[in-house]
Amino acid sequence: MTKNPFAQLHTPVPRRLPASTSATLVIDGKRITGNHRAHANGDEERAAEIRRELERARSRERYQRARLDPVKVAKRKAYYEANKERILAYKREYQRQHAERHRALKTAWAQRYRAQDPEKHRAVCRDYYWRNREKILAKARAQTVARREDRQQEQRA
Repeated sequence: MTKNPFAQLHTPVPRRLPASTSATLVIDGKRITGNHRAHANGDEERAAEIRRELERARSRERYQRARLDPVKVAKRKAYYEANKERILAYKREYQRQHAERHRALKTAWAQRYRAQDPEKHRAVCRDYYWRNREKILAKARAQTVARREDRQQEQRA
């Protein structure tokens, strides 16, 4: 930087160029990077669909650039540190309110996952059982004893 402030008016200030807003989309084996290439041989409906998909791709790229911007990352981190308790309290409350929905989603996913390869799931369960057989049997014995004691107390009462 020069000492003369008027020299800055004549000399361009070096700065970072903005990140490119172009996104690449591959359709039918062809790369499309701009709306001018988004024509579909006279099919306006297809061309509009390509333009919409191209706009979505640009939006995704813009979001990723903004998410990884060091200034914004630092701001998010500072906000989190300043409001950590409030954020964690909100997350706990959200989890409490939506626990049943999350459980249902996890159960549905697990059922679909097991249905893809049931033999693999059986093998995993078998391996787990044989690795932890003693603990599993001890727990079952303890539960049996506890149930027996509960029944005896109910009979006495």
